[in-house]
This record gives sequence, C-alpha cells and structure tokens, in this order.
Amino acid sequence: IYPPANTTVLIPRDLSGNLSRMVIRAVHRREGETVYWHLNGKYLGSTEDSHEMEILPEPGPQQISLIDSKGNSLVRKFICAGDEDLKD
Repeated sequence: IYPPANTTVLIPRDLSGNLSRMVIRAVHRREGETVYWHLNGKYLGSTEDSHEMEILPEPGPQQISLIDSKGNSLVRKFICAGDEDLKD
C-alpha cells in the first residue's frame, strides 16, 4: 500500500497555490477483488483490479482503511505535510 505506514508525505502546491492531489495505491492477492476505501473514517469509493484512489488530504495525520468483499481489512497511518510544514 502507498503510502507506507508511519511515513510523511509532502503535498506540493500547484501553480495556483492550491494543495495538489495525491494517489494512494494498494495491491490485492486475488485478481478482480473489490476493495472499499476509507480515509479518516470517510468512505471514498471502491476499486476493482487496479486499486488506486486520488485524494486531496488536509495536512496532518491520516488513516487509510481498506476492506475487501470478504471482510478482510488493512489500516495504514501516515502524515501529510504541506510546504508550510517545511519552514523553520
């Protein structure tokens, strides 16, 4: 799963000064499996085969929860850092 657990991901700004979107990814052992995506407890949608989801997270702690059609689940926590978080 991307991003890996307990990492910090920099979310850059686009040319308009807005935070960019990021793509989160997962791989499932069973081909064609449906995966249901949640970010911080909010349902994002589902994917089949290619498990990628575009998100626009706020800076700060995040939690991705994935659940397949068999009820198996996976949770990953990571941190999103905006460019203001890089200033000293």
